[in-house]
Amino acid sequence: MKLKNEAEEPNRIDIFQKEQIIEELKDKFQMKNQLSQQVERNNAIQIEKQKELEQLKEKLETNLGIDKLSQDKLLKDKEQQQFQITQKDDTIKELRFKNEQFQITRIERTNIQILQQENDGLESALSNIRLTMKVNNSTNVKNDGATIKDQAFIDLQNRLNEYIKLFEDEKNQKNKLSQK
Repeated sequence: MKLKNEAEEPNRIDIFQKEQIIEELKDKFQMKNQLSQQVERNNAIQIEKQKELEQLKEKLETNLGIDKLSQDKLLKDKEQQQFQITQKDDTIKELRFKNEQFQITRIERTNIQILQQENDGLESALSNIRLTMKVNNSTNVKNDGATIKDQAFIDLQNRLNEYIKLFEDEKNQKNKLSQK
């Protein structure tokens, strides 16, 4: 049996080696299959990522187009608002100018009314002075037509004439101011 065992021994070693080679080949084949599957998964993931990248590019281009349109619209809106602000500023300046002119005109009308009232007062005072002078002249006349002229009366008459002259000068000056 020993011979049989000895004769079988190289066969067993050979079978054992072949079984080891078969096991290694199986392991390598299994590893190859795993690697192939991994490559297929990686390829599928890469294709999916490529699709996502394309979608993102399209979305970005769309957004850039929308952003450009939005930017153009915002720029037009800004220009329109600036134009409206300029118009409002011009309107405000025009209204301020008209208001100033109105205030000046109103002040001038008020001044003219005040000057006219003062003028009327001066006219009235002047008329009263003239009337007083006539009364004084007529009371200083004697029955025979001769006038009594004493120094006090002459002084009074001179003062009245000075007042009349002052009133007339002031009246003329106010008339000139009211005409301006």
